[in-house]
Amino acid sequence: MTPYLRGQIIREYGQTLLVEADQHVYECFSRKNIATTTVGDYVLIHTSLNTPVIVERLPRSSILARSDRYHPVKEIAANLTQVMIVLAAAPQTSEIYLDQYLCAAELARLPVFIVLNKIDLLDDRNAAIRTALDYYKAIGYNVVPISVAQQQNLPALTALLKDQATLMLGVSGVGKSSLLNRLIGGDAAVGDISIANQKGQHTTSTCSLYHLPFGGEIFDAPGIREFHLTAAQKPDLIYGFREFKPYLGHCKFRNCSHQSDPGCALEQAVLEGTISEARFKNYFRILSA
Repeated sequence: MTPYLRGQIIREYGQTLLVEADQHVYECFSRKNIATTTVGDYVLIHTSLNTPVIVERLPRSSILARSDRYHPVKEIAANLTQVMIVLAAAPQTSEIYLDQYLCAAELARLPVFIVLNKIDLLDDRNAAIRTALDYYKAIGYNVVPISVAQQQNLPALTALLKDQATLMLGVSGVGKSSLLNRLIGGDAAVGDISIANQKGQHTTSTCSLYHLPFGGEIFDAPGIREFHLTAAQKPDLIYGFREFKPYLGHCKFRNCSHQSDPGCALEQAVLEGTISEARFKNYFRILSA
């Protein structure tokens, strides 16, 4: 029997990586001379040692990364097939976060859709989110309205998740934990705390992979409090705004900065209302972050 197994990283606890292989979860360390790994990576592990060791990272089909004040590049998850951004009727998510998430997915060339949770709380006081999401729908983003608490429209969401490897992104308070528990048919927090206690830690601050009972996987990234694009993504940021693309290359000057330059096609589109002024401003906010 070969001591080498092909597996997938499902969670990280400090230096310990949990690798699912051959219907078993191994607590592994990684050799320092291999490529960086993250949750979702397929790896080769050596199991005949006292502590199983990751000896090789296998090729990736995709990677989504971010930066924060401590990490110029922080990989979130690998081998994804799509991204799901969760918003809520209340509390409302600032559009800058939504646009950062959307750009990260666009630049990673991953399909992305938006989930609006807590639709049972929609009323005249939070009507602004409907108006905002109407714009995102108009530029081609699928918006799925649900209520986890009232179990509204969940079949439409599960149909989108079935047999996919989906990263779930969203700020605190939008109901991601409740949605995750509903989707996996259990309490994800209990499993995390149980494993973390064994490792001498209270929580995981990295992404975790869960299997969906109806097929597919969902990646939850609960610890993301700061989300910025990496420096390497900034030169291509403008391509992360899909509604900008028809106007690119049509400015009067090739080196147009899109900031009060004469003959700027993007600024003209904003004046005509075909590009959202808020999205246009968020482009520059993200670019300078």
